[in-house]
Amino acid sequence: MYDIERGKVSIQDWGKHLVRYYDGQFLEDSLFGLFLYNTIQRHASNREGNFFLTSDRFIGRNPPTVQELQRQLELKNTRYINMLRYFARNIKGSDNYWRARTDDLEQWINHHVGKRHGPPTFFITYSCAKNWWPDLRRLLYQLELIGGNHIKAQAIKHGCRKAMSNAARKFPLYVNEFFMKHANLFMKTVIKKALQIEHYWGRVEFALGRGAIHLHLWL
Repeated sequence: MYDIERGKVSIQDWGKHLVRYYDGQFLEDSLFGLFLYNTIQRHASNREGNFFLTSDRFIGRNPPTVQELQRQLELKNTRYINMLRYFARNIKGSDNYWRARTDDLEQWINHHVGKRHGPPTFFITYSCAKNWWPDLRRLLYQLELIGGNHIKAQAIKHGCRKAMSNAARKFPLYVNEFFMKHANLFMKTVIKKALQIEHYWGRVEFALGRGAIHLHLWL
């Protein structure tokens, strides 16, 4: 990737530039986000996979064919399959990535049980009240204003919930970042200071269809 003003840039930095473009045109395109994520993952996999294929510690320059792998599995030799699964742990979204996260969670629980902290017994969901946060309303108002959408910006400023919801769907990246900052502040003040809970585990999810971000917490 090369930019006339910035020179050589990484695909990650260029992607961040596009999704934060002032008028939100790239964020509005639902397929563009998937295309961008897929492109970044391909670049990362190719970069890391080059070491995987050239290093003698892993597969090396002469990887086995599919037929050879089948014969190895028949002989219960899973060495290369295990290496492929290990490599796939770093590919976000893959089966092995989520399997690794499951293993991390089980180890986290076992660790705290062994330390006599007890298993997680308290579950809460922290939702994104995007229509009720004044700071988020001001942020979306500014984004619509910068994009030249003055009528939509004024509707948000005067408390129109429909305009607010439309802007939140148009600029999901900013809503998600705002929510995570809000959630981190909640964890520092309410969970850690007020309730004095030191150990917790959380998972961010998006509601199917609506796309609303929320956080599941086990304490």
